Amino acid sequence: MPSIKLVAIILLLGLIPMNLIELPSENTTIKVAVYNYPDEFNKRQVLMALRYTWKNDNEIFSFSYDLVNLSDVLKGKLKKFDVLIIASSAKSYLVDGQNKKWKEEVRKFVRNGGGFLGICGGAIAASRGFKDNFTAFHRLVNRGVLRIADVYVNDDLLQEWQYLFRIGRPSLSKPDDLKGPFSAFPSLNTTVLPSSIIPVGGFRCFGWAGGPGMYAIPRKIKPLLIYNEEPMQTKPINFWLFWNGEWIKLRKIKTDIKNSLAAVSTTYGKGRVVIYGVHPEYPFVFKNGTIKEHVGRMIPMGPKQMVYNYVGYLHNFSYNIWIVRRSIAWAAGLDEKELPPCDETSVWILDPDPCGAIYILGKMKKLYGKIGTPSLILGKPSLRFLTSRNAKMIEIYLDGKILDANVSLMEEGYADLYMAELPEICNGFHILKVRVYDEKGNFAEGITSFYLIKDYNESGRNE
Repeated sequence: MPSIKLVAIILLLGLIPMNLIELPSENTTIKVAVYNYPDEFNKRQVLMALRYTWKNDNEIFSFSYDLVNLSDVLKGKLKKFDVLIIASSAKSYLVDGQNKKWKEEVRKFVRNGGGFLGICGGAIAASRGFKDNFTAFHRLVNRGVLRIADVYVNDDLLQEWQYLFRIGRPSLSKPDDLKGPFSAFPSLNTTVLPSSIIPVGGFRCFGWAGGPGMYAIPRKIKPLLIYNEEPMQTKPINFWLFWNGEWIKLRKIKTDIKNSLAAVSTTYGKGRVVIYGVHPEYPFVFKNGTIKEHVGRMIPMGPKQMVYNYVGYLHNFSYNIWIVRRSIAWAAGLDEKELPPCDETSVWILDPDPCGAIYILGKMKKLYGKIGTPSLILGKPSLRFLTSRNAKMIEIYLDGKILDANVSLMEEGYADLYMAELPEICNGFHILKVRVYDEKGNFAEGITSFYLIKDYNESGRNE
């Protein structure tokens, strides 16, 4: 690589064209530990935020990640990472946090300069818990929290948690339902207090699943978001009783989070901490919506009971994804000018399913596997994926090599749905990657894998 001075002299003399000069650049990779938990759909949302690369002058920044569990933390493996993310996991404080060594390992990681991003359950895990010890649940939570953020939480089982428990899960919308109306967890409106992480003012909606309101102990806390609506007033749901063959409304479920903090940033020792009671990673963010209470099931195949769904129309599915990215990068210690742009660039692969499925001659059977489970394809493979609305260029890679694939925009809605015609692929194991660029060259990626048996006929035999 020639020195900067030598390059400048050569350019001034006009000896070689500018586009043939390789200018120096720096690559920075932020190593992220994602705490493992059972909700594969929510984990995919977090990983969608992490599969992103951005440019700043001559620097290129990206994230890498690994899933970690209780055993990894106890073995001291957090020291390999820059940031720990605990998202929608009550297990982190109700179970793992009861282990004193686990708590001390996480605290030590942050105290020594590691970053921490907590979302919903992860925010409770980082907090000081409840200000009181009135109930057995409060005492359990308070034993399990990390106390790395000087906030108390307000998130009661018979109040805010009911918005998590009583959702009609079998009727939740799927990512490829593009037109709406949609059914999902409600969105709450917040007041944005401008910061380096969220450098905008005004109001912004976020998905909410019964997460905590927070109250700061006035030390090093910087408020980021404030709840400016009360769910019991704007999205009321009720306790019901089935009696004598009919459902009887008992009373409205109470909440009391309005005007409390929905997000804060702070420091603990040498480390930076960002926590959210709302879900900035959640792709279903409503422009408007209405509570619909009905007889349904809280879990698939569970008993019938009175549940709710929130129904309406959505912002783009990547509406808040840049807030997750900027939070992680800030927690990792990046300066404000180095943070990712306020950019929605994202991709979400539908088929082949990144959590594993079986495709028989184009018909799909869901496996409910884990992220990274290869799909099995009997017959011709096809690729479908969603992108953010700002996508300017799409590249498809098979086993690390770029494909000359015919990509078609199939439908527009809260995301753009694409289908790609893949060239002839040999039998065996393959990895597909979709890369989506914005107008500035920043890009997001989606990854999936599959086993292919292409010579398959209707009788179920290889030809």
